[in-house]
Amino acid sequence: MKKDIQKRVVVGVLLMLLILVSGCSKKEDQTLKNFNVNQEPVKEATLSIYVPQGKNENYITKSIELYNKKYGADIKTNITNVTPGGSTTQMISPKMVAHEKMPEIIFIQDTNAAGILQLFSDSFLSASDFGFYDKYAADFYEPKVDVLNKMSEGGRATAFPNDFGVAVTYYQPELFKAVGANFEDINSWDELIDIGIKIKEKTGHQLLALSTAGEVEQVSAIMDQLDTPLMDSSGNINLGSKAAKISAETLQKLIDNNLIAWTTDSNGEKVKQDMAINLTGSFYASNMQMNFPSAKDKWRVAEFVPFSEENPGKTPLSGGSSWYVPKDCDYPLAAAQVLTFMLTDPDALKIALEEGVMISNREAFKTDAAHKEFEYFGNQKILEIVAKANENGAAINIFPNSTDSRAYVGAASYAYWKTNDFENSYVREATNFAKKYGLKVNK
Repeated sequence: MKKDIQKRVVVGVLLMLLILVSGCSKKEDQTLKNFNVNQEPVKEATLSIYVPQGKNENYITKSIELYNKKYGADIKTNITNVTPGGSTTQMISPKMVAHEKMPEIIFIQDTNAAGILQLFSDSFLSASDFGFYDKYAADFYEPKVDVLNKMSEGGRATAFPNDFGVAVTYYQPELFKAVGANFEDINSWDELIDIGIKIKEKTGHQLLALSTAGEVEQVSAIMDQLDTPLMDSSGNINLGSKAAKISAETLQKLIDNNLIAWTTDSNGEKVKQDMAINLTGSFYASNMQMNFPSAKDKWRVAEFVPFSEENPGKTPLSGGSSWYVPKDCDYPLAAAQVLTFMLTDPDALKIALEEGVMISNREAFKTDAAHKEFEYFGNQKILEIVAKANENGAAINIFPNSTDSRAYVGAASYAYWKTNDFENSYVREATNFAKKYGLKVNK
């Protein structure tokens, strides 16, 4: 009798283990074996999504509504608004360490993703393994796909690509008109500086704003124009290079001619509204319309100022973000299918542009939405300008220490303004950064 009971217990335990193993196998089957771009669309799922409030939330929400309509599906969402930048990675890191249940989709800015991928590369499902890039890579701007490949283990992109932030020029046409100039006829930084001097003398407006604590964006932008990213493909720093020196000297000409207004973190956006130009990402167009509605018809958009007439240069990049699917979630296949749909379906790409997302799929710029006239910018078709700039985007490299490198750029530019000594500013800070991480300084 006792032996029969023991046998039954053993059989019961074995059956339970078999059920558990079978359940695990099914989950693994769904996550890995069936995780490919050619699967039939999932019709029912509830997707938890971490995304900042605003245009990207609107984009993914409206795209899922479109997915449901086109496929007769019932994909529901549970949105958690996150703060862009490092806050997102700080939020998800403890969950990944503890192998907690994760959301199906996470929005992460590219500059913050390198660090999280270094620590938790096995915690995300791969868009490359899904077959996304085999099928669609040619539709996306090469610098975007390239940087996602380089950030990922094995050189195959983990992320699904979202936006592509090329820098453009926002300029006040009336200030240029006041001195008989048209910004779009300018062929070089030197020519811009000459016209900036005239604008300052006649109107009192300065040309450009820089950070009083040390400039990062414009230093990197001019280096990008000269096809010299801040960090090379091996992670070594180019802050001591010829391109960095040219960048420093160009900005110094602006300072020497009193064409610069100085900003702090608290007043930067307002100060820039009074400048003749603002050099920043194409994404900022939607921000301007929302934050400064009274400036309607004050600004126009053009491609980034050419470096020189002989060498206009590459278009600098300014930001970018992507979407990630964690392994420890309930509906990975549905998440990947929804992302694929929203990043490739022509109607979903229209939604991206309509919401102000500068999507990295060039096919978006062939839709009707790309030819919209923007009343805020004097009825310009600004997305046509962005599309042209996108095709000339500079190559960049992003590493886990890329965010930290910005502090050294700022310190270098500040020291140069005080000393006009490249060796004791840019080269010195490049050396400090290189020593910290065991890297080389490229000169």
